[in-house]
Amino acid sequence: MSMMDGKISALSRDIEALTETIKATEEVLRAGDVLFMRSHPATVKRVQQRLQLEDPQLHLRALYWHILLIDGILKAVAPPLQDKVLSVKELQRVRVQLDFIKGKLSFYDADTNTHIHTFTHKFTDRLFPHFGSLNTLPLKISPTEVSVSTG
Repeated sequence: MSMMDGKISALSRDIEALTETIKATEEVLRAGDVLFMRSHPATVKRVQQRLQLEDPQLHLRALYWHILLIDGILKAVAPPLQDKVLSVKELQRVRVQLDFIKGKLSFYDADTNTHIHTFTHKFTDRLFPHFGSLNTLPLKISPTEVSVSTG
C-alpha cells in the first residue's frame, strides 16, 4: 500500500506543480500581453480546459476505498475525502459486500453482522479487490457463499 500511496502522492505533486505553472503563465499573459490573449483566445481556452479534469482521481486510476485499523482506531479511507473515524470495538472479522449496480461497497462485522461503513460511488470499470495487513499476524480470508446477480 505504501508504494501506491507514494506514487499517488508523486502524481498529485506533479499535477499541483503543473497547475501552479499554468496559473503563473496565465497571470504573466494577462499582465504583460493583453494583446496576445485577444489575438489567441483559443489558446487561452485550451489552457483553461486542461485545468478542469472531470475527475482527477479517475484520470490517475487511483480510486480506492478501504477500512484501516491503526493504533486501535478504525478509519474509513477514500481519497480525496477526509478519513472518517468509525466507532467499532473488538473487530475480529470483516465481511465485504459489493453492489456494483447500486454503487455500494459495504463493510460489516462478520461476527455480529453489524454495519461498519458503506462507500458509494458510480462504478463504471472493473474492480480489483486487495486485502492486506501490516500486522505481524497473518491475514486470513475465510470462505463464504458468493452471490452474483446480473440485475
